[in-house]
Amino acid sequence: MANTKLADVIVPEVYSPYVLQKSVELCNFIKSGIATGDGERIAERLAAGGQTVNLPMWVNSRTPDEVPVEDADATINKITADKDIAVRHIRNISYGSNDYARLLSGDDPMKAIGDKNALDWAFALQNVAINSLKGLFTASTGALKDSVLDISGGTGAAAVISYDSLVDALYLLGDHAENVSALAMHSAVFAKLTKLRLLDNPTPIEKAYPFRTFLGRSIIVDDALVPDANDNYPIYLFGQGAFAFNELPGLAEVEIDRNKKSGNDYLITRRTFTMHPRGVKWVGSAAGLAPTNAELATAANWSLVDNRKNVAIAELIAKV
Repeated sequence: MANTKLADVIVPEVYSPYVLQKSVELCNFIKSGIATGDGERIAERLAAGGQTVNLPMWVNSRTPDEVPVEDADATINKITADKDIAVRHIRNISYGSNDYARLLSGDDPMKAIGDKNALDWAFALQNVAINSLKGLFTASTGALKDSVLDISGGTGAAAVISYDSLVDALYLLGDHAENVSALAMHSAVFAKLTKLRLLDNPTPIEKAYPFRTFLGRSIIVDDALVPDANDNYPIYLFGQGAFAFNELPGLAEVEIDRNKKSGNDYLITRRTFTMHPRGVKWVGSAAGLAPTNAELATAANWSLVDNRKNVAIAELIAKV
C-alpha cells in the first residue's frame, strides 16, 4: 500500500483559509481586541510592495473652546493629520515530513496539520507584537520610555507586583486610563495575581468569556513575556485597537513541495501582514525582505508620532 503523501490530503484553497481564520481565533492579541484591522484599503497598500505601509491618523490634541465676540470671526482651529508608518511583515512557517508524519494517520489529517499550523501562526503573530514592545519600551531610549512604571528596584515588597502598582501603571496614560481594555503578562505574574486574589470573580455568564480579568480588563497570559536576568517581569497594558493588524491574502500562502530523491514532503505557509503599534512609526531599515524579531526589538527603529498618552500602551516592570 502506497504511503500517504502531503499533496493527497492538503487542498490549498481549503487549507489556507482554514489556517488563516483559525490562527486569528487562537491569537489572544486579536481575540481580545488589542489588535484590530483597518479595512481593505490598508490590505491594498500591502499589495503595493515595499517595506512599509502608511497608516493615516488624526493627531488627538484637544481643541480649545472660546467665548464668542460680537461682530468678530470665530477662531478656526486645525484638525491635524499625521501618519503611522507600519512595517510590512513577511513570515514563513515550514514543516518537513517528520514534523507531521503522525498527523497523516488520523481521520482528518488536513485538519490535524492545519490546527498545528494555526497555533504556530498565532504564537508567531503575538511574538511580532511582543518584540515590537521590547523596542518601544527600551529603557532610556525607547519611543515609549516615559510610559513605563518600573518598581523592580524597590526593597522587598515594594518591588513586587501589587494592586497599587497595577493601578499606578494604568494611570501612566492619564485620563486615557479608562480606555485600557487588556493586560498581557507571563504565567508567573498571573499566578502571583491569583495568589493575591486580585483577579475578578467571574459571574456565571462571564465564565464563558475566554479571559480572566483585573478591574474588568482582560488578562492575556503569554510565556514569551520572559523576565530579565534579574527576574524582573514586563506587564503590558493596552487600549482597544492598540495594534493595527492587517493581512494580505493570496501571496503564495500555501506551497507543497516534494524532494523526489529523498521522498520527503514539505509544507510551507507564508503570510504578509502588519502588526503595528498605533501612534508610533517604523523608522528602521530591515537588512532583509522584512524585519527580524531582533530588529523589531531595537529601540532606534521606532519613533513616536502622537502624544505618548494617546498611544494606548503602557508597561509595568515588577518582581513576583
